[in-house]
Amino acid sequence: ARHAVVVATGSLPTIPPVDGLAAARPWTSRDATSAQHVPARLAVLGGGVVACELATAFASLGSRVTVLVRGDALLAGAEPFAGAAVLASLRARGVRVVLGAQARRVHRDADGVHVTLDDEDVTADELLVATGRHPRTRALGLETIDLEPGAPLEVDDALGFPGVPWLFAVGDVTGRT
Repeated sequence: ARHAVVVATGSLPTIPPVDGLAAARPWTSRDATSAQHVPARLAVLGGGVVACELATAFASLGSRVTVLVRGDALLAGAEPFAGAAVLASLRARGVRVVLGAQARRVHRDADGVHVTLDDEDVTADELLVATGRHPRTRALGLETIDLEPGAPLEVDDALGFPGVPWLFAVGDVTGRT
């Protein structure tokens, strides 16, 4: 590059460090939105926008959906009334929403995907992990210019990186919503 570098590497789904989760081959939002079949039973790990949207979609398509939310409300980053309205809507659609659900272990076998919580086990045909995304900034060599690999590239309003006049970033890699 002679004048500038633009980093547009996007983001990756965040897979929480739950015992067995990665090995259980969970769906991410990309897998769910490109699925070729509707699972009879779908468990959704997460309580944010993507988890709620996909729970609604799969319930509308006939899947028995269970949403496992670690916190005590849906859409924790929004106004409380919004989370309460979405919770009521999901439950009206027949979606089971478990608040305060801490996944301890996950495994997949011939009967499906099993999620062990503190006080119960949830079994589904597929498990969707919708627990957020993180910037795709590892293995780019950012440490050579004193930036932290794996962290978002925090840009100014012109999408430039303060202190590095030739570096720009766009999209999910910036961490801006």
